[in-house]
Amino acid sequence: MKILLPPSEGKTPAAPTHAPTDLDALLFQQLRADRELVMAGLAEVSASADALTRLKVGKSLAGAVEANLDLVDAPAAPAHEVYTGVLFQGLGFAEMSPAEQRWAAENVLVSSGLFGLVRLGDAIPAYRLSMDVNLGVYNGTRIGGLASFWKKRLTELFAEKTSEEVIVDCRSTSYLKSMPTDPDRSVHVDVFNTVGGQLKKISHHAKHYRGILAGKLVAAAAAGDEPATIDQLVSLVAGLFPDYTVEIFAAKKAQEPQTLALILPEEE
Repeated sequence: MKILLPPSEGKTPAAPTHAPTDLDALLFQQLRADRELVMAGLAEVSASADALTRLKVGKSLAGAVEANLDLVDAPAAPAHEVYTGVLFQGLGFAEMSPAEQRWAAENVLVSSGLFGLVRLGDAIPAYRLSMDVNLGVYNGTRIGGLASFWKKRLTELFAEKTSEEVIVDCRSTSYLKSMPTDPDRSVHVDVFNTVGGQLKKISHHAKHYRGILAGKLVAAAAAGDEPATIDQLVSLVAGLFPDYTVEIFAAKKAQEPQTLALILPEEE
């Protein structure tokens, strides 16, 4: 089983004494040249007069954009320390047992506009770059929209790496576009409320619930209960969330994964 997460928008920088990222140590080291290109393109965009507009951020994040100028030498920490949003709080890596942390560090993967895809244990710098950004052309080489850029490079590599594994995809829309998964072996996670007998998709707190789900699946896998099929996954999740309803919804489009729905109890 592999669990796919989106990055958090907010990131916690590593301590200044930490070494920078070793690109050869990241997942899919054959992508080193592509990662170097994106890092260089991001530095150029971040130094431009319209950097905030091109990176789609507000003035309050000017400091984070300035940090993009020197990511090659910036201190790095494991991704589970750098990504600190509500999803990662729900995941609770720091509270996991050593066995759970070892499993999560290798099998929980995070989509990244900067690196494409990283393991939770990969050392990365704090950066500011969303997957829906277009970096244009750098030094005569077109990078363009990052979702398309990484899709061309990640899809086949990931399919080969996970050819017999179940994929639990907790990513948000722009990150889903960066790497499609095999619809026969993967599910996309959505969270719903039940209001007046009608299902209503949760948006604001969905990240937190996805993080909790990921954490429970890590604990189960580390204990030897790792699903080998979608049916086994549904049964496992139903057992992990006895107060919720767990269902599989058919894909809306061909070649898209089904949806694993966590349905919260009826609101009173």
